[in-house]
Amino acid sequence: MNTLYLVLGIIILIMGIITYYHPRAVRFISLSQRPRTTSLLTLGLGIIMIIVGLVV
Repeated sequence: MNTLYLVLGIIILIMGIITYYHPRAVRFISLSQRPRTTSLLTLGLGIIMIIVGLVV
């Protein structure tokens, strides 16, 4: 278990949850111009980072 990936994954997942419920927060983390796309990308990236942190 790699703690760094796990912590980063949790932080990214929290950012994804915030942008999902508050689309105006997307201007601070802009992966895409559309708020829904950005929130889904950050949620997916957070989940992937948590899985990598648990596996590696």
